[in-house]
Order: sequence, then structure tokens, then C-alpha cells
Amino acid sequence: MMTDMPMPAQRSMPSFSLCECDLPSLKSMDVGSKKYLVIQVEMTGKRKMDKYELPEGAEDMQSGEFKMKKIMVLGDKPVDAKSLDKKDWNDRMAKALTRK
Repeated sequence: MMTDMPMPAQRSMPSFSLCECDLPSLKSMDVGSKKYLVIQVEMTGKRKMDKYELPEGAEDMQSGEFKMKKIMVLGDKPVDAKSLDKKDWNDRMAKALTRK
């Protein structure tokens, strides 16, 4: 079951951008649509946040740096974890890469 992560009221979730070479199905997506993505990342760094970066009332938090390794669109509904095994991931990636 997916649950929302608690976020301090003063901070928005981070945003990122992708190009069609990263996510081929981007071309057929509509602005404003909401999709579930699976992103495999590699953590490349971690540091203690400076006082001026912290949300109001927070005393000690860390910040992480990540490199995106793989990304896949699941659609507009969540999927259970067993459907994301390696074979399924590879099949979906192959289909995505062959669509133009």
C-alpha cells in the first residue's frame, strides 16, 4: 500500500524534468495529467542541511543527492510490487524504447 510521505507545510515536494529520450511515453502525455512513475536511483551523496535550508521548527535534517538510473511510467493507477520484477521491468523498458 502506498502512503504519502509527511512533508513540512513550508516546503513543496522537489520537481525535476525529463526529455523524451529519458521517458519515451512523454510525447503522448498531457500537461496536467498525473501518472505513477517507478524510478530506480543511486544515492551519490548525503549531507547535513544548513540552518538556513531547514523548514521552520526543524533542528537537524539531512539532504540526499541521487542519480536516476531507470524510469518507467506505470499509468494513472498504482501497481503492486510483485508486478515490478526484473523481467517485467525489462519487458516494459523494451516496449517503451521501441515506440516512436
